[in-house]
Amino acid sequence: MQLDDSRLVKEEFLGFTEAVDMSAEALSKEILSNLTQWGLDLTKMRGQGYDGASLMAGKFKGVQAQISANYPALYVHCACHVLNLALTTASNLPSVRRSMRTI
Repeated sequence: MQLDDSRLVKEEFLGFTEAVDMSAEALSKEILSNLTQWGLDLTKMRGQGYDGASLMAGKFKGVQAQISANYPALYVHCACHVLNLALTTASNLPSVRRSMRTI
């Protein structure tokens, strides 16, 4: 049975970009601009993943809110950050905290 490549989910590194203005509005514009320059169809964007900082995850004025206002992209707290928070909160061992910070 042949798989239809158009239905496969792919994850690829696209590049780095310098953020000059660290406001949520400027960051969201920069993200959308870069995605467009890299040839991605933003109407097909379905998800966003950031850390839990209010600048990125803010429900009303964060980057995710700015992007969600124009595109149907559901925000999900980054799984790596969730794991980090859970392990450091659940453990009071300094060695575990240092290792998670390093990772």
